[in-house]
Amino acid sequence: ARPSARFVSLSEENCQITAVVTVGDAGQYFFEVFDDGMRLITLPFVAQANETLTLGVMLERAPMEGAPGVAVGITNGEPAATIRYYALVDPFLISTDCLSLFDCQQITIPESAVVGALPELTQAYYEPGNISPNVFLNPGTYWVFDTDTDAEGRSYYRILLACNYLYVPLEAMEPNFDAVWQGRALPTLGSNVPAGDQ
Repeated sequence: ARPSARFVSLSEENCQITAVVTVGDAGQYFFEVFDDGMRLITLPFVAQANETLTLGVMLERAPMEGAPGVAVGITNGEPAATIRYYALVDPFLISTDCLSLFDCQQITIPESAVVGALPELTQAYYEPGNISPNVFLNPGTYWVFDTDTDAEGRSYYRILLACNYLYVPLEAMEPNFDAVWQGRALPTLGSNVPAGDQ
């Protein structure tokens, strides 16, 4: 027997690559992303024999101009001369939604931002309290930056869509329980006092 793995599924949304993987032998494996011969991401993981796991990583830059897309593999994590690929998809093409994020030169995604889930079709607002006519957001996941309130005190999340900021009512978004974000809390309303003093 020797290490082996296969992709049950492989997808990308908002620059997050999610893989469902089944391994053969127990041991340490590496979920890796490559681009034009360079290792971009390495995520080590330990699996039991015949275990199926969900793994996720975030792309932090657009693929280079050489070979199309990126390569996504389960490997032994070793250097190029001795690497073994237990499962490999090459090319794995990246969505235009993700690529457009990297084209948003004027937008920096802060460390405090998270990818949240929008479970239902939702009316978008161009600023808190002001509807964007005929703009509805499809269910899915979106970058959530922070919160703001309108003149009546209603709260909204500021999200990113195609290099533009939009707002959705606070109650429309919820945490994203996927392999990468694992239900991380969405940004909360800001405060000017230290957390211990509230």
